[in-house]
Amino acid sequence: MVNIILETTDDLEVLMKKYREVSLLIEEYEAKDKIIKYVNALNNKLNEFKDYFNSEQGKTEISLENNLISGYYHGTFETEETLLSAYYLDKTNEIKSELFDALDDRTKRDYEVLEELRKQKFECELSITDAPYELGLSEEETNKYLSEFKSIK
Repeated sequence: MVNIILETTDDLEVLMKKYREVSLLIEEYEAKDKIIKYVNALNNKLNEFKDYFNSEQGKTEISLENNLISGYYHGTFETEETLLSAYYLDKTNEIKSELFDALDDRTKRDYEVLEELRKQKFECELSITDAPYELGLSEEETNKYLSEFKSIK
């Protein structure tokens, strides 16, 4: 988590430095062979399921095999579409879990670190884009910081 309170341009400089560092670390982790293989396998499995789910045959089979019939469930009325949507979400989460659980411990740790870095990067992005306005920077200073920020991405 990035905990920087922006009160001066020095604070903004520190945040920009943090953003650069996090971006480089993300690139480093994304370049690891096992992470690349995991992400590719995950995308392939999810795309296969998505294609199957979006086909008429797939929807029909899923509805029949899982008894997805419109009606009252847990006090609310559910349509076949809402039941299919819930099934889709559950199945994609199951695929993600299965593939993640199959990873060795080191790769799991690396992927978790990568996800945390992505969150930090996102928090930095939010703070950096708001900072010039919060600090009351001139248009020239704002353009300077925002162009530097865009060059990091």
